[in-house]
Parts: sequence; structure tokens; C-alpha cells
Amino acid sequence: MTGLNPGEALNTLVLVEKGGRTTLTQTMLYESREARDAVIKSNMEKGVAASYDRLAELLASAREALT
Repeated sequence: MTGLNPGEALNTLVLVEKGGRTTLTQTMLYESREARDAVIKSNMEKGVAASYDRLAELLASAREALT
């Protein structure tokens, strides 16, 4: 593990639709506890959260355009 590269990770993304709403669950499995901790300390989740917020805005706009 060097710099901002925590090494490899296995990402699993699951989409579940229920009652007209879709829930996204993403799980990330890192090579080691140290790699996971480095990612947590990097505040990467703030960038990921911002990306998901933007995706939600785009999907809402697309839904409005279809109605």
C-alpha cells in the first residue's frame, strides 16, 4: 500500500427495488484492515457521498422529464 492507493478491493453493488423505490447497497472488502483504515482516514466517503447525492439529483431530473 503506497500513498493514496490502498491496494485492491472487492466491490459488490446490490440494487433492490421495492414499492417503486430502489435501494443501492455497496460493500467494499479491502486486502487488509490497514488498507481499509487508510481509506477511512482519507475522507473518501465525503466524495462518494457527494457523487451519490449528484446521482440522486440526476435521477430526479430524469423522472420529472418523463412525467
